[in-house]
Amino acid sequence: MLFIILRFNINNNRFNFYPQRSNGNGGAIYNVGTLKLKATAGNSTSFTTATDTVYLTTGSTTYLNAGAAGAINFNGAVSTPAIGNVIEVNSTTGDASLTAGTINFNSTLTNATVNMHSGVLQFGATAVAPASTYTSNVNIALSGGTLSLQNNQAGDILNLNKLYNNQQSYG
Repeated sequence: MLFIILRFNINNNRFNFYPQRSNGNGGAIYNVGTLKLKATAGNSTSFTTATDTVYLTTGSTTYLNAGAAGAINFNGAVSTPAIGNVIEVNSTTGDASLTAGTINFNSTLTNATVNMHSGVLQFGATAVAPASTYTSNVNIALSGGTLSLQNNQAGDILNLNKLYNNQQSYG
C-alpha cells in the first residue's frame, strides 16, 4: 500500500513534488512494499518538504532510477525505522534503461541500506539549504557508479554504519 499526499508543479520537463505530511508515521510518500521512483533521461524529479519526504516501513524496498543527464533530488529527509530497509540506486531491477543518472540526497537519510549500482550518488550537491549531516546510521554498498561528496560545503558529516566497496566492508 502506498499513500501519497502531494501537490506538484511541472515546468520544462521538471516534475517537482511539494508534498504534505502523510497520516501516521510521517513521510509524504509512505512505502510499505516496493516503490520505484524514476527520472527519465534528461529530466529531473525533486521532492521537497519540511518533514520526511519518504518514509520506508520495515521490509520495504525502494528503487531510485535516473536516466543519463536525469536526476532525482530529495530536499527533505528520507527515513526508515530500521537499517535493513533497502534503497537500490540505479539498479537494473528498478529499470534497466535508467541507470546512468544522478540521485541527490540534500537532507538527512536515516536508518537505511543503500546499494549503489551505477550512475552518481551525491550528498548535498543541489541543496538549497545544505544540511550538516547527510546520513545517520546508514550502510552504503558500492558495486558501481560514482559516490560524490563534492558540494562546496565544509563540515559535512556522513554518519555511516558500514561502507562496502564490491562487498569489501569498511567499518
